[in-house]
Amino acid sequence: QLGSVVGQLAAEASSRVIFEIKADRQSHLARMKALLTSPAFDVRVAAVKAFKKPLCCTIDNMVANNSAPRVSLCEVLFPICDMLLFALSCEMRRGGLGSHPPTLRRLSRCALECLSAYRSLCGHPTPPVFSGSSAMKQWKLFVAMRIKGGGGKVGPSSGSTQSRPKAGNALSGNALELMALLLSSEMSIKYDSLDLLEQINTFTDAIVQSTDPMSPWNVRHSAATSIGTCGILSLMPPNSKTEGSVQVTSLSQIQRKKFDLYMVAMKFLEDNDPDVRCAAGRSLIATRSNFQANQFCHSSLSGVSLKILEYAGSTLHQNHSGSELTSQLFSMILTDCKGIQEETLAAIEEFSFSKGATSSSFLLNLSTKRKIFEDEDPNPFEEKLVTCQLATSILANSCEAHNADDLLVGLVGKILSHCIWLLRCLEDHCNSSDLIHDLTSANRAFPCFHGILLGAIAAIYLGYARGKCVEEIHENTMKVLKIADFETSAGAHPCIVEALQVLSSAKQNCEETKSGLLRSCFLLPRVCTFQLEVTGKP
Repeated sequence: QLGSVVGQLAAEASSRVIFEIKADRQSHLARMKALLTSPAFDVRVAAVKAFKKPLCCTIDNMVANNSAPRVSLCEVLFPICDMLLFALSCEMRRGGLGSHPPTLRRLSRCALECLSAYRSLCGHPTPPVFSGSSAMKQWKLFVAMRIKGGGGKVGPSSGSTQSRPKAGNALSGNALELMALLLSSEMSIKYDSLDLLEQINTFTDAIVQSTDPMSPWNVRHSAATSIGTCGILSLMPPNSKTEGSVQVTSLSQIQRKKFDLYMVAMKFLEDNDPDVRCAAGRSLIATRSNFQANQFCHSSLSGVSLKILEYAGSTLHQNHSGSELTSQLFSMILTDCKGIQEETLAAIEEFSFSKGATSSSFLLNLSTKRKIFEDEDPNPFEEKLVTCQLATSILANSCEAHNADDLLVGLVGKILSHCIWLLRCLEDHCNSSDLIHDLTSANRAFPCFHGILLGAIAAIYLGYARGKCVEEIHENTMKVLKIADFETSAGAHPCIVEALQVLSSAKQNCEETKSGLLRSCFLLPRVCTFQLEVTGKP
C-alpha cells in the first residue's frame, strides 16, 4: 500500500508539470519515466492510473489553446510521447510473470491520446517510435500487443483459418490504432517496401477480424477509427506515367487492400453502436472532399448514418472499378439474400395451413418449423436490404460490363438460379392472391425476395444474363404477375410487384430498365438525385 500511495502522489505531482510550457520539465519527465517503468508492481500500476486520470482534459485544453504557439506545444508533447512509448515497450518485454494487460491498456491509451494531439497540432503524421528503437521493432511490438489482448493471429504465420475471428478486447483495439498511426507515417515516406506491403496486409486482416458484431464495441470503434487514421483510403490510384514500375506495382497491391478497408468502413456504418457508426463516418469523410465534411461531422452524422452510406457507395466507383468491384457488389447481394430457399419454404409451409380452413380454431397448435425462441440478432441496427439496394444502385449507376472472370460468372449464376427458383416456387405454391400476399409480406422472406429480384435485374441490365436464361425469367415473371393480382388489397407486396414488373421487361443497356431498377431502391432517397448529377438524365 505504501508503494501505491507513493506512486500515485509522485505521478500526480509530475503530471501537472510536464504539460506546462515554461516549467522546468526535464526532472519531472525523468521521474515520471522512472515511475512508469518501475520494477515495483504497485508503484507502476498506481503511477499509470494517476497519469491517465486527468490526461484527456489536459490534452483537450492543449489542443484548444490558441494563445500558445503550436511549435511550443509540439515540443512539450514530443518527449511525453517518447516516454509513453518507451514505457509501453518495457511493459511488453517485462520478464517474470510477464506484462500486466490492464497496465498495457492504460499506457497504450495514454500514448494514443498524446500522439493524436501531437498529430493534430503539427499537421502531419508522426511515427509512434521512441528514441533508440525502429519502426519495424515497434510494429512487431504492436502486433504482439494485439495478440496479448486476445486478437487472432493474422498474416502468413497465422496458420489455418479460424472458425470464428478473434477481435480481442480494448487492448487489441488500442494496438490497432497504434498500428494505423505507424502505417500512416511509413506510407508518407515509401511505397515500394516489401515490409510495408506485409504490414498493410497484416493490418487489413486485423481490421476484418474486428468486424464481428459479437466483438466488444470499443474494438470495433478502434477498427473504424484506424481505417481513417492509417492513410490508406487517401492513397491516390497509381499513375504509370509519373511513377516507377516498382512503385506502381506496390501501389496497385495497396489499392486492393484499400478497397477491402473501404468496404469494411461501409459495413461499420450499419453497426449497432452509434459511436462506431460515427467513427466510420469520420473515416470516410476524411478521405472525400466532396462529402462536405463540416456538414456531416456532428449532429446529422450521428443520427443519419444512411446519408454517409449513400455518399460512400455513390463515390465508390471513382477509385475502384473493373470486375473486382462488380464481383464484390454481386457478392454483397448474394450474401444479403443467403437462405432465401429455406426462408421461402418455411413461410410457404406455415401459410399453407390456412388453405381451406373454415374457422380460425382449426389453425391452433399446428406443427410448424418456427422456433419458439428465435436466435438473437447480433446487430439489430443492420438492415440488409439497405446494403443490397445500395449495391444494386452502384451497379446500375457506375459499373460497366467487363469480361467476366470465374468468380463473377459464379456469383451471377447463383443469383439468376435463385431468381428462377423463386419465380417457379411462387408460381407452383401461390395459387391465390391471399397466399402470395402473406408470403411476400413475411418479415424474414421479403428482404430475400426483393434483393434477389434486384440482383437479377442488374445482371440482365449489365449483360451478364442473356439468351434462354432471360427468356425463362421473363416468362416466369409474367406468370407470377398474373397471380399477384396487385390491383386488389390482398395482392402481393407492392414493392415486390414493382420489382417484378421491371424484371418482366428488363433488357441490356436499357434506360427504362435502369430507371425502374433505381426506382425500386426505395430505401435510398438520394439514388435518383445522384443519377441526375452523374448522367444528367432523370
